[in-house]
Amino acid sequence: MDERRQARDALSRRTLLTAGVGSAAALTLSACSAGSKRPAQTVTPLAARLGLALETTWKKDDTAALAAALRTTTGCTLVAWEHELIPDILSHLGSIDPPPPAAWPGDRFDLVW
Repeated sequence: MDERRQARDALSRRTLLTAGVGSAAALTLSACSAGSKRPAQTVTPLAARLGLALETTWKKDDTAALAAALRTTTGCTLVAWEHELIPDILSHLGSIDPPPPAAWPGDRFDLVW
């Protein structure tokens, strides 16, 4: 891993903690596949620091089932997912306040909403 990526990953972890995610009750991410381990790589250090298990029940395309489960949760849940599918998850959640960002930049891994 190059130094630039290491610095960006460290910034991501600090951003999560300062954004209030340090009080997360659950960390949900798509089950790892051969093509993407990034969601797990992003939140594993935070899970270790908070003493939380990673919830990997859903495959990355199971966005409707994930959204249904999220609607029944209480407390802060951090969802780490491939950015291309975040709009799909949001579409299954219905009305959301505050509204989500209009776009998820593909080169940013330190955004929390």
